Amino acid sequence: MPRYLDEPRRGKLVTGGLYQYMRHPMYTFAVLTLIFTPIMTQNLLYSIIIFSLYFWIGSYFEEKNLIARFGEDYKEYQKSVPRFIPIPFKQKTPG
Repeated sequence: MPRYLDEPRRGKLVTGGLYQYMRHPMYTFAVLTLIFTPIMTQNLLYSIIIFSLYFWIGSYFEEKNLIARFGEDYKEYQKSVPRFIPIPFKQKTPG
């Protein structure tokens, strides 16, 4: 196992920053980047659809692994935070 600079934080569930608003911010911003490209072509539209499906399916399997790793903590996190699209004005409950 390689050593990383953030080694002391590894193994902890991170729920701060953008993760308090959505569980997969990188996937969300990748799709938004494609959607807001100035010129929409048919190929770009197909790419958006394919990548969106890929992220949706991939996040399902990623979350199964996270549940296996973090257990009930991640299940509670799933209940309080949406997967991709943040809910405006919803405050995260402390705890």
